[in-house]
Amino acid sequence: MKPNGEMLYKELKYASADDLDLILTELMIQYGTDLTTLAYTYTKNTEAAKDIVQNVYIKCYKKLHTFKGQSAIKTWLFRITINQCKDYLRSSYFRRVIPIGMKPREDIEERNSTEKVVLQKNMKKQIQECINKLPTKYKDSIYLYYVQELSLKETAEILGVPIDTVKTRLRRAKEKLLPLLNEEDMFYDE
Repeated sequence: MKPNGEMLYKELKYASADDLDLILTELMIQYGTDLTTLAYTYTKNTEAAKDIVQNVYIKCYKKLHTFKGQSAIKTWLFRITINQCKDYLRSSYFRRVIPIGMKPREDIEERNSTEKVVLQKNMKKQIQECINKLPTKYKDSIYLYYVQELSLKETAEILGVPIDTVKTRLRRAKEKLLPLLNEEDMFYDE
């Protein structure tokens, strides 16, 4: 692995099975939480998100030798995760069965938390609920750009759209988010 977590595709092409195991383990450690969070934004179910990420890593392991290096490995993993989430949401199983725990669990408050911590958590939750009301294309853009702090270029690569489209989606997402935040009596400064 390179210091920044990226690898050359040539290194992958000729890697042994043991090397691939080590690389996959490192990818799981480095990106596991981010991928699970991304999957959760789609499914709203912790267990389903974990299952999706497991499937992503299985796909990654099987196809790692075909990675061409045309994008960052992180971008590639995010794209696979988004595709897996979309497949899950389109599946007949998801439409027929209501998974246990479909409602997002409330954050368990610490017994000694201060009023400020409680208010911050409540505000964060309200903002997340407002973001979740947005159409998927806006929600994805906000999540990747603001939460994951990816560049516009990386966000565009993951979503498979031009950079200008990402900029437009971010602008429109803010426009759609403002009335939702006002509806929730949230204060929003541009």
